[in-house]
Amino acid sequence: MELEKAKAIADQVIKRLSPYCSRIEVAGSIRRQKAFPHDIDIVLIPSDLWNLEHEIRGLARPFAPKLSGEKLKGGEGEQGTGDNSSIQDSQNQ
Repeated sequence: MELEKAKAIADQVIKRLSPYCSRIEVAGSIRRQKAFPHDIDIVLIPSDLWNLEHEIRGLARPFAPKLSGEKLKGGEGEQGTGDNSSIQDSQNQ
């Protein structure tokens, strides 16, 4: 994905998660201004873990049909990269 699109998505995620964090920052290839980042890395220090987890699960809802274990799948045949350990298969709950 192009850097500007990745930045826009990261900004939306940070906006949703920041009320539950004492600190939150974009990291990885977006921070390094790579032209085509492959993922979005966000590092945070939670201040309200309960609501933060709820909000993270809410971020995954649009992808719920594509959830597989602890990783998000992209399109047909694509598998997400990176560790999404806070996002779990909603069907297993």
